[in-house]
Amino acid sequence: MLCASGNQSDSGNSAVDARGISEKYLRKALNFPWKREKARQSKGFIAERLARLLITKKDFTGAMNVLENIVKGKTDYYIRYTYALAAYRAGKFTDAKNQLEQAMSYPKANKDIGTGYYMLYYVMKSH
Repeated sequence: MLCASGNQSDSGNSAVDARGISEKYLRKALNFPWKREKARQSKGFIAERLARLLITKKDFTGAMNVLENIVKGKTDYYIRYTYALAAYRAGKFTDAKNQLEQAMSYPKANKDIGTGYYMLYYVMKSH
């Protein structure tokens, strides 16, 4: 049950307002240039957070687009899981399956392989 408080904004839903602000800052962070010392560091973790936010807005294609370039190369399993979730919800089961298989192909680097099998089960069931 959701309890309302007197502190909410005019739109009536402070969580939705906060989500909009978060999206704005995450998009800016993706486009902001790193300092020279961190230039080689991936911004994948920022893109993954933005993709999760877009998933909560039911913008599954947008979430996939944010992660598209990141999942083309070598990346962390949790980013592939987020992409797979967006693809699954968008009805792109083959894309979801491919990302899950890639994430699970490196079991030493995947600390949450059980989640991958769980997600793969549902993707295969829907496909």
